[in-house]
Amino acid sequence: MEINTKSLVVTSAVTRTPQNAAAIQLLVGQRLSATVVEQFPDTKQLLLRIGGQLFRAQSNTPIVPGQNLQVEVSTSGKQPQLKIINPGSEAIQNAIRSNIGQQSRPEILVRQLLSFIHSNTHETITQGNLKSLATDFVRGLSVTKEISTGPGFKQAFLNSGIFLESKLLATPPNQNVALNLDLKARLIRFISNLNREPKSNAQPSKTKNQSLPLSQDRISGLIKGIEEHAKGALSKIVLDQIASLPESHSEKQSWNTTLPFLNGESAESVKLTIQRDQKDSPEYEQQDWSVVLELTPPHLGLIRSKITLSGNNSVDTHFISDQSKTNTLIHDHVHVLREKLEQAGLSPGNLDSSQAEIKPMQGSSYPMPIFDEKA
Repeated sequence: MEINTKSLVVTSAVTRTPQNAAAIQLLVGQRLSATVVEQFPDTKQLLLRIGGQLFRAQSNTPIVPGQNLQVEVSTSGKQPQLKIINPGSEAIQNAIRSNIGQQSRPEILVRQLLSFIHSNTHETITQGNLKSLATDFVRGLSVTKEISTGPGFKQAFLNSGIFLESKLLATPPNQNVALNLDLKARLIRFISNLNREPKSNAQPSKTKNQSLPLSQDRISGLIKGIEEHAKGALSKIVLDQIASLPESHSEKQSWNTTLPFLNGESAESVKLTIQRDQKDSPEYEQQDWSVVLELTPPHLGLIRSKITLSGNNSVDTHFISDQSKTNTLIHDHVHVLREKLEQAGLSPGNLDSSQAEIKPMQGSSYPMPIFDEKA
């Protein structure tokens, strides 16, 4: 995602009030409060008051008289450029910077938990508590049979964590919202409980046919590793939430997330991007939707599918796989998908598949620059 930088170009200084006030020097990096005094009709010209001085400026974004702005001087010279600072943009950029380096896919955490749950070690109290926490977390995940159905997939998407704050805001103050299935809420609770676990590991006596418990160093390392992956999965959700923020200049709205699920005794995930094309025109009564799915089923390699639903209920689907046998398998079963779509009251359009060398979808894209391009 990209957005146009909202900026002002100062074309001239007009006057100072009162008359003995010192002229304001606009220096690069300086942050100032500005008030829009007047906007000239049918032009992009306006008057800004910064301190006691009036400036004539040109804007590339709609601004109304009386509006208060926070601006930062991005260039100096005869016509300095002022960047309008969105109050929330700095917090978002800080969130991106603090999470982008530690994000990890949630199935990595789940695989580590499954490995620990099924390990054959003599349990101390600490190990027993940790195994109980791990088991409770894993039990809350969807399984293949559930997520492969329409209602199950929808439920997994709604509980992916990217809607947590929306759920909380939509809940009346006197009601409790059920968060036991929301992935972000569960990760926060899991990390909190994990931090309560003591890092020490008392060694009970070993009896015949019993394995030795993990050493104190190993249990501490295990808890640390699990905590890092849990925080990484939480960071991934936060970044997906940022990537899903609506953009004011675009008619498209997208939601990005990764859904972990249990496939037998292993953990898998499906990466998902849903996009809605909002057409602001009375001739469009329905919206166009597209869904991009990416998954790696056992023995089938990487598969990416793009499904497009147009306003007339026509569905186009294109599969890309990186293995020829997988492409053949999909091609031989496209007729099954066509029949399912017709049974659902939809009109199958172009349904096809191809083989190509594909790369996994590259993380999340964010609605603003992360770093200063000039720096």
